[in-house]
Amino acid sequence: AALPALPGLRHLGMWGCPKVTDKSVPVLKAQTGLTGLLAGGTQITPAGVKELQAALPGCKVEGGKAAPPAEPDPD
Repeated sequence: AALPALPGLRHLGMWGCPKVTDKSVPVLKAQTGLTGLLAGGTQITPAGVKELQAALPGCKVEGGKAAPPAEPDPD
């Protein structure tokens, strides 16, 4: 189910919600009153976290799906 825009929502914890993905980012961006968003344990990618940070500058976004480790340089 979609989450309606809730302007009074200040903090949202989604720890351990693996069904939350980058497809959820537009809905989360509509929560313009957020000052804290805990996304650890979700499937929101680093790109999705950056998108949220850009859209919600007054919100501290923490967590998200870890980026895959970089391949070692063969040199």
